[in-house]
Amino acid sequence: MSQGESPSAVDTEKGPIASTNRRFKPSPDEEACHYLWTTYISQAQDYDKALLEGWKGDMDGMLLFRATRSFKRIQRMQR
Repeated sequence: MSQGESPSAVDTEKGPIASTNRRFKPSPDEEACHYLWTTYISQAQDYDKALLEGWKGDMDGMLLFRATRSFKRIQRMQR
């Protein structure tokens, strides 16, 4: 390590680092991965929301059907 170099500017595995901004700048591959995952998460959230709304609608129908059958059964038992 030279005299003008601070200890925080040295990476023990890679040697001296020119600046911290350069050290943490994402590579083109990392930027592409970030774009891919951001797009995936957005699409997955939209898909999941639509899927859950569909399930909710189906469940509402099943509960209504079951309640109707239960009501009819109670009426038959009271006769």
